Amino acid sequence: MFYEPQSAGIELVRGCNFSCPMCPVTSFETLEPQKFQFIDLDLLRHFAGELDRHPSIKTVWFFHFGEPLAHPRYEECLSILYGSEVARKANVIQHTNGSLLHGHRAEAILDIPVIKSLVISFDGFGDKVSFERLRGPHFDRVVENVRAFAARARERRPDLELSTCSIIPRGAEVPELTPVNWEEAVANLERLFEGTGVRVLARRMHGYNDGAALAIKGEPSTEVKGGCLFLERYELYVTVNGWAQPCCAVYDERFNVGNIREHGFAALLNNAQMSDIRHQLRLDQRAGIPHCRNCKLSIGGESDQAWLRTFWQDKIACGEVTDADQLEHLCKITA
Repeated sequence: MFYEPQSAGIELVRGCNFSCPMCPVTSFETLEPQKFQFIDLDLLRHFAGELDRHPSIKTVWFFHFGEPLAHPRYEECLSILYGSEVARKANVIQHTNGSLLHGHRAEAILDIPVIKSLVISFDGFGDKVSFERLRGPHFDRVVENVRAFAARARERRPDLELSTCSIIPRGAEVPELTPVNWEEAVANLERLFEGTGVRVLARRMHGYNDGAALAIKGEPSTEVKGGCLFLERYELYVTVNGWAQPCCAVYDERFNVGNIREHGFAALLNNAQMSDIRHQLRLDQRAGIPHCRNCKLSIGGESDQAWLRTFWQDKIACGEVTDADQLEHLCKITA
């Protein structure tokens, strides 16, 4: 089976001006050659050119773990992506911590209409104490930036979707915080952004691979099975140095299937290394893949049995799974 890329991500900045204890950027910071690495604009142009060779791509992730607005030539990055016909038609999503969402960077987002969905990483229970325990002493600045930007966006970019990605931790995950139930925390967040047009989207803390390296980590899933959602969406995530990764949940650049300077998207998505990873994960043979062996972001770790059954039945019916061993295993776990 030859897979066409459906979405692609690009890392503008490797590094962040926050030090969130639950983020791999923080835990890897001492291992990086420098605090910030910024994508070379020629590499970004190459990425945009690859997009235009694959009109099958409907989603572009214009970020990775780092803070994309920290790029010193951020406006040029937007312009380069806007030059791609595929990107202009795609759902281009960018996450930001909101601390730099002001001045010329904010104006660029409004002036160059390539980003379709801007997502603010805003964690906690909707109050300053819980936010700053998770994200540092930035609550007032971020709230002010988001409210001011949202007001301008309603006038100049009414098409721009604004939302949060809000981690609501369980009590055991951050013992210093007094637990707040899910409904109350969501209500608090909605009140905080009431009238701005910012939609609150909440989630639990991820159970990343290699979670032991993180100061704060999500509770593990009770069961990890059913393959990997990232690989099954036929995505590629490109690091600041051009390395193509099979998912967005691994920060380590050594986990890659090649470099886009040497190979195109389709070749990378279908090469032997990617095919082997896909095969092992469809069989739930995670032990042989270091960055996947304890990852809780699998399909079965994030969904119920009914969803899992429908997902794989549809893929099998469409002819996307033909290997006999894969078919046997997937039919067994979705029965």
